[in-house]
Order: sequence, then structure tokens, then C-alpha cells
Amino acid sequence: MYCCLECGHIFSADETSVWQESRGEYFGVPCYETVSGCPRCNGSYAETYRCKECGDWIRASYIKLENGERICEDCYTTYELGEE
Repeated sequence: MYCCLECGHIFSADETSVWQESRGEYFGVPCYETVSGCPRCNGSYAETYRCKECGDWIRASYIKLENGERICEDCYTTYELGEE
């Protein structure tokens, strides 16, 4: 699964929006680049994971434990030394 970095939409690889953008020309031949993005807003996206604690898809910051489990920012609190 993937998460859009612009709008937060969660989607699978087969839902990705694909289009071509013009990159100018090369010796008179038009050049295009195939680009993919979020199906909702065409924004950039990244692979996402499920939170070990709440089971929701991680949409922003998270921590990764030594055993590989990931916990979303809603399921942990960050403290500085001496704050508690």
C-alpha cells in the first residue's frame, strides 16, 4: 500500500495514476517522461505500513522498533529527558 504525501490518500499499486509530461525536445524529437502519482491528486507518494498498536495505515511520522515493528505518531508520545 501507498500513502500520498500531499493529501494522505491510501491506495494500492494498481490504483496509481500514470501520465506523460513533456521534457522538451532532443534534436527536434519531442521528449516525454512517464510519471506516476496519487490517483486522487497526482501528488508524490511513498510506501506505507500498518501501525502495530492501532492497526491504521501510517500517514506521517512513525517509529520503527528494533524488531521491525512500526508505531504511528498517534500511538506514542515523545519526551525530552526530565519532562515527566
